[in-house]
Amino acid sequence: MTHATLDHATVVEMDKKQLHPVYHPSIHKDPLVVERGEGVWIYSADGRKILDGMAGLWNVNVGYGNEELPRVAYDQMRNLAYTSNFSGMTNPPSAELASILAGMAHPSLNTTFFTSGGSESNDSAFKTARYFWYRKGKKDKIKFISRRAGYHGITVAATAATGIPRYHTMFGPLAPGFIHIAHPLVYRYPGDITPGETVGQAAARARRGDSAGRPGYRRRLHCRTDSGRGRCHCATRRLLPPGPRNLRPL
Repeated sequence: MTHATLDHATVVEMDKKQLHPVYHPSIHKDPLVVERGEGVWIYSADGRKILDGMAGLWNVNVGYGNEELPRVAYDQMRNLAYTSNFSGMTNPPSAELASILAGMAHPSLNTTFFTSGGSESNDSAFKTARYFWYRKGKKDKIKFISRRAGYHGITVAATAATGIPRYHTMFGPLAPGFIHIAHPLVYRYPGDITPGETVGQAAARARRGDSAGRPGYRRRLHCRTDSGRGRCHCATRRLLPPGPRNLRPL
């Protein structure tokens, strides 16, 4: 391939044959064409040096141009490029990594399900939660809570969990069982805040209000997506954590 010698205009023309996530022609007329990266910087085909404040999509944790990771990947692909990881088959690298990760985040979190991206991870988590309650005999415990404005991915279930309406347009009906409640976004909180109340407390109060009157709400709810704990998948938004007192067990 000769991609290293292609100029900006040529790449843009060739790129018309590629579909991108959340693609729309009006915002992809002249895309940023990234040729290479070094440290925290990316370099475009038209000569710009850009600080990659988002670290790719929050996944370039060691920066660009790392020399160790390509060598390890090369050695592994030469030895074994792919094998199924379905039940009944495994491989030394994945088994070793799972053993290293066991208990690292918390003593009770001692197993790992490997995925290739965030949307797949969330879909797997939704299925795992439902499977857990199915095995417990609570087959109708199927609902999930997520925050409005929270982003959780673009697969079918992750789209339903995402609380951003424009991600739902043209893709309905959404997968059932996902409930969206108010978010504690500091500068754009949509609800009412009473005197002396923080945004997090107001969001928690709104959550209680959202749940009122829904048959079987608490009985059937079994999982809450992580944006409600003060973490947002969009790097340009700041969330205020509601605080431990407002994060009571659901």
